[in-house]
Amino acid sequence: MDCCNTLQYLEGAAYIAIVLAVLGVPQMLTYYFERRDRRRERDDDHAMAERQRVSDRAEAERQRVADQAEAERQRAADRAEAERVRREERAAAERRHLEMMTALVALTDRNGHTTPDPSALIAQMQQRIADLESYVQEQQQQRSGSAAPGA
Repeated sequence: MDCCNTLQYLEGAAYIAIVLAVLGVPQMLTYYFERRDRRRERDDDHAMAERQRVSDRAEAERQRVADQAEAERQRAADRAEAERVRREERAAAERRHLEMMTALVALTDRNGHTTPDPSALIAQMQQRIADLESYVQEQQQQRSGSAAPGA
């Protein structure tokens, strides 16, 4: 009899298992598929965000390289401009030197190739030096005045 009771319990358990399987499996499958879809969406969102971060970093790097290249081009242009100004200043100094030498020669020629009066020659040289110093100061003021607004 004990065997019959056990058999009845097994039948009842089998019936309950069948009912649970019929009713529970679709719900379990639905739950499983929903979780899987949510997980895939979350993984896709994470992958998309990572791709966006990589793209943003690459764009920032490209922009940094472009900015550096532009700054280097600007520095090269500034160096070229400074070199041009130096050449012009050297040419102007050479021209002033030639003018002074020409003036000395003319003064000597005007005096009939004689030794010029030292005091007159010194006064003329001092005046010429004062003129050159004022010219240099004007050039420096113009350069500093033109550099101030751009700085």
